[in-house]
Amino acid sequence: MLPKVADMGRVELWLGPAGSGKTGDALQVLREELARDWRGVRCLVPTVGHKRSIEHLLVQGGARSGLLGDPVTTFFNFAEEVARRAGVEDRRLSEMQKILLLKMLVRDSSLEYFERARRFPGFVHALREAIDELKVHMVPPEALLAAAQAAAEQGQQSLPRKLAELGSLYQAYQQRVFAENLYDNEGIMWIAAELLQQRPGLLADLRCLVLDGFARLTPIQASFLRTLAPQVARVILLFDYEGTRREAYHPVSISLDRLRVLEEEGMEVVRVRYPRPSAPPPMGGNALTRMRAQLFGESGNLLPLDPSLALC
Repeated sequence: MLPKVADMGRVELWLGPAGSGKTGDALQVLREELARDWRGVRCLVPTVGHKRSIEHLLVQGGARSGLLGDPVTTFFNFAEEVARRAGVEDRRLSEMQKILLLKMLVRDSSLEYFERARRFPGFVHALREAIDELKVHMVPPEALLAAAQAAAEQGQQSLPRKLAELGSLYQAYQQRVFAENLYDNEGIMWIAAELLQQRPGLLADLRCLVLDGFARLTPIQASFLRTLAPQVARVILLFDYEGTRREAYHPVSISLDRLRVLEEEGMEVVRVRYPRPSAPPPMGGNALTRMRAQLFGESGNLLPLDPSLALC
């Protein structure tokens, strides 16, 4: 059940090009909140590398004790935290286990539309990506099978068979995962979103939530915002986006469309726009200069690299 319109809460949307100061301002907010109590703070990022960069910048700015509680985390680990608080004891399905399971299902399934395609080694990886994308958009197998039936009723030829076989493989995968009490990366995020809808008090101690580094706002993340914004004092989203022209496809444009839907439901979205910086920040020398300095011990006068540029 969706929250009532009057309880939809408030989200700050910080938009601007890379290097415009968004992350610096967000870091200041995080330092202040961590100084109060880290347990009510979460900064969600897409990768472990991004998490390390944010933690490094926080430590440089003086925030140390709060990081012991791991307030900077990936969205996947945040979903796992929600599941743990709800008492979910399922085991994580690794990417290798997922591939092996899908290979077995493809091998044992009766397929006509994909009969030739499944002989190629890339088919299983393409199937995994399709299932991952469906789960990120919170599309269950039954919806895919219903779409196949609707396409057949409209007289379409190949699309019904394609959707039906994809839906059957997806359904078989989900049934096996549930039967074995497992979850994959996308599944735990979907499970956590539904748990929060049912039990928003699972994160009653959360008072500051920052999302940084994501290329787009997925339907699962939008569901989290819909549930958490009414009860979290401050929610901040950061996107690298200038908005000077409407592009045919831009992940942030799609994200803004999803936020408009939340606005129509009653959520207050406060837009903060950052201008393009007048000059790029110093990088401390080009790549060849830095490589030479590292190889031959000439690093005395180089500025430190921005940790967000680290490869690992």
